[in-house]
Amino acid sequence: MSFEIDYINRRSFIEGQLKLYKLEFIETGNDSYLKVMNELNETSKFLEKCRDIMIIVHKKNKSLNIENKKLNNILK
Repeated sequence: MSFEIDYINRRSFIEGQLKLYKLEFIETGNDSYLKVMNELNETSKFLEKCRDIMIIVHKKNKSLNIENKKLNNILK
């Protein structure tokens, strides 16, 4: 499932960036780092929701394919 690999790569990137911004915020106390951290957290939550939706769609598609095969066998 290439979507899953793409998701893992992008989520890892976001988490790595978040760690970097946390370090910068701790060292500088600059609120702009905190704003970016919040945005990265929101992006991470969004990616998780997208992944959940894709899993549901994949399962539903698989179920529909099975039902379609059964119907085709009945109609033969």
